[in-house]
Amino acid sequence: MKKWIRWWGFLAFVVFVGLFVAGIFLFSGPLIAKGIEKAGTLAMGARVDVGSAHPGIFPLGLTVKGLQVTDPDAPMTNILEISDLRLGLDTQALMLGKVDIREMAVEGIRFGTPRKKSGALPEKPKEEKRKEAAPGKSLQERIPMPALQIPDVDAILARESLAALEEARALEEELRAELGSFQTRLQTLPDLRTLEGYKTRLENLKKGRGLAAIVTTARELRELKAAVDSDIRILRETQEDLGNRVTVLSGRIRALKELAAEDVRRLVAKYNISDEGLGNVTGLLLGPEWEARIRKGLWVYRKAEPWLARQAVHEKTPEPEKRVRWEGVDRVFVEAPLRPDFLVRKASLSLHIPAGDLKGSLRNATNQQALVGSPMILNLAGDGLSGMERMALEMVFNRINPAAPEEGVKAEIRGWQPQAMGTGDFSLGAEKGDLDLEMGIRSGVLSGKGRMNLTGVRFSVADSGNPMARVLTSALEEVDSLLVRADISGNLDRPEIRFSSSLDGVVRGALSRAVREARAVFQARLDEEVGLRTEGKILELENRIKALGDLDVILEERLTAARGLVF
Repeated sequence: MKKWIRWWGFLAFVVFVGLFVAGIFLFSGPLIAKGIEKAGTLAMGARVDVGSAHPGIFPLGLTVKGLQVTDPDAPMTNILEISDLRLGLDTQALMLGKVDIREMAVEGIRFGTPRKKSGALPEKPKEEKRKEAAPGKSLQERIPMPALQIPDVDAILARESLAALEEARALEEELRAELGSFQTRLQTLPDLRTLEGYKTRLENLKKGRGLAAIVTTARELRELKAAVDSDIRILRETQEDLGNRVTVLSGRIRALKELAAEDVRRLVAKYNISDEGLGNVTGLLLGPEWEARIRKGLWVYRKAEPWLARQAVHEKTPEPEKRVRWEGVDRVFVEAPLRPDFLVRKASLSLHIPAGDLKGSLRNATNQQALVGSPMILNLAGDGLSGMERMALEMVFNRINPAAPEEGVKAEIRGWQPQAMGTGDFSLGAEKGDLDLEMGIRSGVLSGKGRMNLTGVRFSVADSGNPMARVLTSALEEVDSLLVRADISGNLDRPEIRFSSSLDGVVRGALSRAVREARAVFQARLDEEVGLRTEGKILELENRIKALGDLDVILEERLTAARGLVF
């Protein structure tokens, strides 16, 4: 009887399979780890390290331990670290060249952990570097803290020209020229001696007797009257010219006071004590810290966004050549649905943060959501954390329609005990707070709102000798609760975050009053100093114009004498 089994062949087969499986376990793990490191580094633009990778056969899967992703801005820090990652693969999908992960568990997710070795990548040649868009100014730069400093009036007047003084110097020159001009004209006009001569001639003519004398006297009287009338006309015209010039120049002298007041207003506006920045004190406190957090989250999204946007191109299978067939019955078979090249159907997550552990899930992780028909959804939540009662996060990545991508983030924190927020010289603390954030990204455009309710509020303002700090301290003493709102707009390259709260109105009112008082002091000092410099000039000009008035007296005296001649 023949043997159905040749034992030596069966043993050889078992040994071969064992060696094959052992080879997979011994040699494929390091190759897989290197592949993950290379692909991850290329995708993230930062060094990715894998501690170990172990494939599984029954069931088919993979275990990865010690995954580290370097922060490109801090090479000695990991932006992400995963201690243990386990996944199970769909064998049928893998045979079709697809990666379909039915179940995955990710444990020990951490952010911002220190590295033992630098994760800096070799610097690329300059021509290969991508030119990043220059980030917009931070809130700290856009909202400077005002300083309640009264400008030095003497220093300002030393370098600024006053229109009132320039006009006074011009008037001084004109008055000097006018006085000289009228004095010269006055010398050419008939004086009292000339008019006295007219009077003497008139009296002598009136004494004439006889017919011949009467005829001669009449002719000479006509000539004398014509001369007197001409002199009166010239004297009157000169007096009118003098009066007009005195009126104009006197008006300009009176206008010097208003011109000096205009100088004060101009200098107050130029060297004004600005209240810029008083409208958004909340931005000073929270802006730099929270804007940096949002920018870091957007940086991670921008690294993942190219993968999310990449859609696989499925080439159509060429139709086989039609052959001549005998007539028969056409039978239609149900086609297998298209599968995405990569898909994580469900993953359980364990994220460790300084406050404690968050548990959650990830569903439908693929860059071909149109084939799945569902968006990628990430959920994380934790209760009873250190420094907070509850934290929850939901992220939705909707790429079902690649032409109109929509992403959204919802976050909430309850019973939060925040640490001090703000700068070193101006900070905010609170006993308890609640935080809600909702943000969306539609075709690269940001829109979102945030809300933070703080109770047991306390402020710290450093005593730097700045009067503004003292005003702030006094205004903030009565504030014990705070409702903060944030409006998010802009785009991925230039996000804009605007903070506002009830604190802005309280501080704005107190600081505005202090600024108004400082402005009043500054204007009073300018009024006093400009007045001292212009009043002396005005007095000199008034004395000079009196000299022109003296000439008018002389002209009036001569006109009176001329008009007193009776023919």
